[in-house]
Amino acid sequence: MAMTGSPKTRLDQLKHALASGVIDQDTFNAAVAGMSANVSGGGAIAQGAGAQAVGAGGIGIGGNNSGNIANIVLNIHGDDADKQIEIARATLAATLLAPPADPGRKQAITDYYLDIAGTLHEAADSLRQLQVPRGTCGQMLFHADKLPATIGDFIGQDLARALQAKLRESYSLEAFGAQYFGLPPAERELKFGQLDEAAGYFEAAARAIRVRR
Repeated sequence: MAMTGSPKTRLDQLKHALASGVIDQDTFNAAVAGMSANVSGGGAIAQGAGAQAVGAGGIGIGGNNSGNIANIVLNIHGDDADKQIEIARATLAATLLAPPADPGRKQAITDYYLDIAGTLHEAADSLRQLQVPRGTCGQMLFHADKLPATIGDFIGQDLARALQAKLRESYSLEAFGAQYFGLPPAERELKFGQLDEAAGYFEAAARAIRVRR
């Protein structure tokens, strides 16, 4: 049964996201465990009061049970596809932690997330055909330039500027893809599929915005 009413705490937000199908049970369990967590290792995400994340690809977004983001640590490395995944995961984590957006802002934030996802899917589709995804570099820089103004009031300007800097580091999808054209097909698909994975996190963030009350 879908939850009704307005989520008052971060736990309520997570329960609402689970009931609405935005996140699955494993994601819910991990997020609840991470509300007061220390997480280490590549690709770790820690959320909540006192949370820390360390290691390659680690993301730490500290907050409290009222949904206020208190501090941010981004440790994002790797090639452009690796960075896109971690940027997208950080964006989803911040979206789940942030207070509900004003009704007038929800559509703009949703559209922004979906625009980024669309660019990533477009690049992945072109690369699978062994074609350089012309124009996607400019699109990613455009998304990066818009980031603080579009979602800074929602996730916090400090985090928005940090994500903007990382997005600017990983905008060159055209050059990134060409270096993998010589890989065996299976390995090439795994690498290009990372762009679709990153897009999926942005799409999940968009769904989270839609179902928040």
